[in-house]
Amino acid sequence: MSCGDVQGQPYGIRWSVSLRLLYLNMDVDAETVWQAISTPDGVTGWFTADAEIDSSAGGHHLLSFPDMPAPWDLRIEDSRPIRRLTLSVQAGPPEWEATTMTYEIVDRPEGGVVLNFDHNDFATIDGVRAWTIGWATKMLALKKYAETGQRDPFFA
Repeated sequence: MSCGDVQGQPYGIRWSVSLRLLYLNMDVDAETVWQAISTPDGVTGWFTADAEIDSSAGGHHLLSFPDMPAPWDLRIEDSRPIRRLTLSVQAGPPEWEATTMTYEIVDRPEGGVVLNFDHNDFATIDGVRAWTIGWATKMLALKKYAETGQRDPFFA
């Protein structure tokens, strides 16, 4: 929303809307899921066919998509191998800019893992609405890839 001026004092409202929490039960180990979300080979197995990933602290995931003029740029904010990956959007769809995505991998007592996923800090509720179903379909693609090894990037 826009800023205004009330008796000489600026004011503003920044919406912070979140897609909270998608989760997947997966019949694989944490390392398999970690590789699928944090490496070029993994990300190109389920998400997009072209990914350049610098996994060092502050590194970037540069994801290219068909018919997009420039790659999406996601900076690594937090990386705890086989447990947690947080990415902030530096460039991408306008609704995504300044948002963060967090993947959290938790072992299940009976075996396998739960992958928790948050996409936070959308500017408006419309941003959340537009991406919720999209993320649900991408998470199912991730599950299929992690459990079967069958490569089938959603964006190819």
